[in-house]
Amino acid sequence: MKGMKAEPPQALPPEVLAQAADWFARLQDPAADAGERSRWSAWHASSPRHAQAWREVEAVWGGFDALPPALAQQALEQAAGRLRARRQLLKRGGAGLLGVMGVGVLGWQALAPQAALQTAHGQTGQWTLADGSRLWLNTASRADLAFGPQQRQIRLLEGELLLQAEADRQLLPRPLLLDTGLAQLRVLGDGPSRLAWRELGRREGGLLSVYQGRVELAPHRGDGPPRRVGAGQSLQLRPGGELAEGRALALHEAWSRRLLVAENMRLDDFLAELSRYRRGWLDCEPALASLRLVGSFPTQDVERTLQALAETLPLQISRPLPGWTRLRARA
Repeated sequence: MKGMKAEPPQALPPEVLAQAADWFARLQDPAADAGERSRWSAWHASSPRHAQAWREVEAVWGGFDALPPALAQQALEQAAGRLRARRQLLKRGGAGLLGVMGVGVLGWQALAPQAALQTAHGQTGQWTLADGSRLWLNTASRADLAFGPQQRQIRLLEGELLLQAEADRQLLPRPLLLDTGLAQLRVLGDGPSRLAWRELGRREGGLLSVYQGRVELAPHRGDGPPRRVGAGQSLQLRPGGELAEGRALALHEAWSRRLLVAENMRLDDFLAELSRYRRGWLDCEPALASLRLVGSFPTQDVERTLQALAETLPLQISRPLPGWTRLRARA
């Protein structure tokens, strides 16, 4: 963001993005009066995060310029009504609802010091570890635990995890280590820490995101020293040992609450992420791939999320073949 070069922008909470989208819908309404605009101005000025969220929502809706003229005009004409419809879905438990429960969730389970953990495709899991820490596995993930007298060890064998690490309660605190295959992560300090690791594939490596506390990353390959990553930061580790810094996105933490958080995300990337929680093929027409999304969407009811998109944007859901769902421009 301009004027903020000293430190990277922080990930916006989903509720702030939702407020910005809600205000956008209100101001697009022809019935919006001076009082409504005054209340929006007060909201906008009350927090730098509000201003940042408003810029991101404006950028998203500005993305309609990339669509064919007729489709862009239709999108702008229908923006207020579609977003208001989405607000009603939020109230009724649709896109953006926090804490959605479903059959694809393994509820909290207490674990012994030695354990093997696994989730199936479309399923997430959550466990309480022997030291009081909490561990989440995203869909199609595997990990094992080895808590002993000298250290607390977690190995991620496949997929993606989120860890809420707590201070060790033993008289001589044991280090908490996470082996990802590409690197060893070490939780620093004696306070709580919250971190996520995601496999990105053979070419892209893996991504560490830190939301609380500090974490040290030591690559298994390369001669460089360990790197320390603080709250709000991310570090991508490529297979050859190359590192790339960034900010910690809500996307890599919100899945533990069964939410997919889109922060100016391309539609094709959004659908690829959403497809992790369902069977079959999910995509969109190539002309729509670069459409940008902002918002929070439930992963436990993919069909409801797709319907919310179709009601919010000028899209329609088609099913060309069994097991294949495609989003098309509305005729």
